[in-house]
Amino acid sequence: MIIVMDPTDDASVTAAALAAHNPTAGRITVHPTPDTSSVQTLAHDLLAALGKPLHRLGEEKILSARPAWQAALAWLSGEAHQQLIVLRTHLMNETRWEHLLKIPVLTGTQLLLVYHTTQLGAVHQSMLTPLSHQITDDISHVLRLDHSGEDSYPSHSDPPATSIPPLPRIDFPHFRAEMRRQLSDDQFAVADAEYAYGIEHACLWLTRHPEYRSTISPARKIGMILPLTLRADELDAGVAVLQQGYSKIFVDELSEGILCLGRLSPNVKGYPHPWRDEMGLQIFLCELVANALSPRHTLARLRGAQAGFLMHGVLLNMPIDLDLLHGPGITSTPLTSAIITRIRSHTAHPQHAAALAASLFTNIDVPILASTRVDHLSSDASHLQAAIPNSAFYAVPPHARALMRAARKFTQLHLPEPGREPPQYLFRPAIGREGQHLEKIAKVCGFTLPVLPNRNPHSPWHRQVACWRVSDPLHGPEADMRIPHADREAPGWPN
Repeated sequence: MIIVMDPTDDASVTAAALAAHNPTAGRITVHPTPDTSSVQTLAHDLLAALGKPLHRLGEEKILSARPAWQAALAWLSGEAHQQLIVLRTHLMNETRWEHLLKIPVLTGTQLLLVYHTTQLGAVHQSMLTPLSHQITDDISHVLRLDHSGEDSYPSHSDPPATSIPPLPRIDFPHFRAEMRRQLSDDQFAVADAEYAYGIEHACLWLTRHPEYRSTISPARKIGMILPLTLRADELDAGVAVLQQGYSKIFVDELSEGILCLGRLSPNVKGYPHPWRDEMGLQIFLCELVANALSPRHTLARLRGAQAGFLMHGVLLNMPIDLDLLHGPGITSTPLTSAIITRIRSHTAHPQHAAALAASLFTNIDVPILASTRVDHLSSDASHLQAAIPNSAFYAVPPHARALMRAARKFTQLHLPEPGREPPQYLFRPAIGREGQHLEKIAKVCGFTLPVLPNRNPHSPWHRQVACWRVSDPLHGPEADMRIPHADREAPGWPN
C-alpha cells in the first residue's frame, strides 16, 4: 500500500493519476464523487472506473452499498487489476477508509491513496499503523513502477474471417481425400489449413501429455533422432554422444516435442486399451475449436485432430454426423475479443456477465447452467464442469476467464442471510427460473442465445467421443516438418 502526499493539492498530481488510468494494463484510477461518507457512492465510482454501466445497477440488483461493493471487489479480483489509485482520500471518513484498506487483502490489488494535504489525519494514521505501507510525495516515481503479472484484459487476436463450403460427412480416414475431390483449389486451401491446425495441435497435446510421455522408452526415443540407415553400433555411439553433450531435458524435447517421435516401452502391452484422461481430452477438444469461425471450420479441425492422434497410435472415434449434434464449435458462439468487450461494458454484475459468456461458449441447457456450482469451475478458471450425468467438461476461452473469476469472487464475498447456507451456485442468480433473466442480459448485450437442439440435449458431441491406444506411434521423421516447434502453445495442456 502506498500513500502519496500532495500537500499543495497540485493539479499536476491529479492529472498524472488520471492519466495513469489504463484498465487494459491493470491500473484503475478513481476520482471520487464529492461525498465524504457514502460507501455506496464510492462503490459506484469504482464500478464506473472499471468501465461498468451504472444505469444497469438497479436492474441487476446491485444498486445498494453492499452488493455494489461486492461487485466492485469481484471485478478487481477477477480481472486481476494490479493497482488501484484513489484520489481525494483525505476527505473520506473512517468507514470509507475501512472499505478501501480491505481491498488489497480481498483482491490482491495494490492500493495507492492520494492524500491532498500536508499530513495524515489522526484517524487515518491510526488505521495505517498496523498495516504495511509506504509514504511518498513523488507520484511520478510510483507510477513508473513495473507491475508485472497477468494482463487484466489478455490480448487475443481473432482469426481472419474465411468461409468454407459444405464438407463431406465421412469419417477421417477418407475425409481429406474426399474434401480434395469436392472443393475448388481455393476452398480446399482454406479447409486444409484448418485440417492441418487440428493435426499439429493434436500432436503437440499428445506428446506433452503425461499419459503419453510415460509410455515412451527413453533409449528408443533418443535413438530415433538419428538416421535410420545407421548400424546398431553406430546408433549406440550416436546416442552416447547426445547423452554426453546435451542435457536429458534438451534431448527429450528434441525427440518428443520437435519431431513428435516415440515408441511404447516394451512393458506396455494389451492393445487396444482406453485413454484414461477423459476430462483432459474433452478440454483439449473444446480448446481446439474454441475460436473456430463456423461448424465447418470445427469439423475440419476435428478430422485433422483424429489424423494426428492416429499418427501416435491413438484412435479418436467421433460421430460421423458431427454437424447435426450440439456442443462447442458446432452450436456454440465463438467468444471473440469483441464479444467479451461488449459483455464487459454492458453488464455490471459479475454473475450476469459470466452466465452469458458461459451460455455462449457451452450451449448447455439453462437448468444445467443454473445448477453449476462454484466448485465446478477449476481453480485457474480454465475449465468448467457441467452438472449432467457422467459430467461434461468445457474449456473456458482465455479472455472469458476473468468473467468466471469475477463471478466466483462475487459468490464468495456474498454473506448469507441469517439461517441460510452460503451460496454455492455460480450463475443461478443471473439466469432465473426459466432463463428469463439470461435472455434479458443477452438482449441488452445485443446477442441471441444459441438454440439447444432436441436431439440428445444433454449429450454434447465431445462427450460422445471414444479414445483408445491401438498401436505403436506411426509418426515418423518424414512428417516432422508439419509439427510446430516445442515452444508453441498446445490447447488443453500447459507448457
